[in-house]
Amino acid sequence: MPPQTEEQARAIQSWQAVMNDLILAAVDVLNKGVIPPENLTGADPKIVSVMLLARTLSNTKGVRILLQKGRVLEARILVRNCLENGFWLARLIEDGSSFVHQMMEDEQKRRAMRGQLLFDTQVQLEAVAEQRLRDWMKERKHWKDSKTLEPKGVAKGGSIGDAYLLYSELSVDAHPGLEALNRYAARTDEADLDFEPEVNWDEYIDTLHLACFSTLTVLVGVDQMLGYGATEQLQRLTERFQALEAAHQQ
Repeated sequence: MPPQTEEQARAIQSWQAVMNDLILAAVDVLNKGVIPPENLTGADPKIVSVMLLARTLSNTKGVRILLQKGRVLEARILVRNCLENGFWLARLIEDGSSFVHQMMEDEQKRRAMRGQLLFDTQVQLEAVAEQRLRDWMKERKHWKDSKTLEPKGVAKGGSIGDAYLLYSELSVDAHPGLEALNRYAARTDEADLDFEPEVNWDEYIDTLHLACFSTLTVLVGVDQMLGYGATEQLQRLTERFQALEAAHQQ
């Protein structure tokens, strides 16, 4: 990997510290256990918000590991997931059970589409399995009329819709387009091809910044959903993030 400047090294260290503390704070929120087991239902907006935080926590841990290994492009793809979690949570905060219903419709539509795909592609199934699938789809034929959710539409209706621009930029590396593929054809100083994407430390720092932004967004949102109120821990983390972000944008 290329050498870092002193300024880059300080920024990386600072962002890593914030990320580590955000992960610990997310674990604390998940461990508060204010939702009794008998109330665990996927239709409860609070439960859905907790699951979004759990998914974000897992994604962010993955980002941390990938960055430690210098896998910046792969880390950015996971950060994209974190932003997506934030879009869903923003809509959940604003629309509550109504958005959960939309999520359920999305799930129904996609399951029906996967079932239909088995028939469309003429996958060979055992007679009993095929009949069960046909019966299952017949019982749920109304699912095909459900609507799916897409990140752009979800983001547009939420309070952090402007972050879709960041999501769109991160999406470049999530798909095998020419711009993304060209990143794997870097040349060394000796002009030899090296199929490992070159680490750009400014992009590395930007990835840490976006990971912290999306994780903090979800964390604060879930804390709000669960009615904990702004804790001193979250206030300190928000202030540290804002101070680093201000320095990052200079």
